Amino acid sequence: MIYRIDLLNTNQPFDTQKAWEKSIKKLEKLEGFISAELLKVYKNINRSRYDLVSIIEWASKNNYQSSINNDEAYTFLPPSQLHEHNNIYQIINSGTQANAIQTQTNLVVTNPYRISEQESDINASMWDQSKEHMLEKHGFVNAHLYKRLDETAQYYFFSRANWQSEALFMSQFEGKDFKEIISKFEDTFSICFSNSVASTTKKEIPA
Repeated sequence: MIYRIDLLNTNQPFDTQKAWEKSIKKLEKLEGFISAELLKVYKNINRSRYDLVSIIEWASKNNYQSSINNDEAYTFLPPSQLHEHNNIYQIINSGTQANAIQTQTNLVVTNPYRISEQESDINASMWDQSKEHMLEKHGFVNAHLYKRLDETAQYYFFSRANWQSEALFMSQFEGKDFKEIISKFEDTFSICFSNSVASTTKKEIPA
């Protein structure tokens, strides 16, 4: 699976959401489309500001490449972003809490990493340690680390973590162990809190 991930800045999030939903209706008719989700940011924690996050899942890179030939399929993106930044990623690490339930009301913590390839291994190791820490915490649902597949992508890594609530996410900072894991990397974080506001999964056609 591959993922087209775009961070969007807009003064009109409602209009952008409507444009996104219209685009997705076109994309979900294409071969290889699997799912799409739009996250709306309600709190910027540090550094980069962004308002919406679009995540579109494809079965293969070829399916995705075919989709960008449709001029009307990505109209929610700012002019030139589709081709100037080929923001495609694959999941390289993930973790899920047993019996945790993912709902639309969950907190979604997103974090794009603007790092170099030379910094990738140490950042990936830090993320893995953070994931193992989160797996032991009440309220954690799941987390994914995405790695870019194209050098023009705006961020080397992108991560998301789902929690049952903001309060439960923040509770992990009460101890020293989590702070020790992330303390050397905080300058690279661009963390935002968001909620899922629109999503779809392509329905299977009965045989």
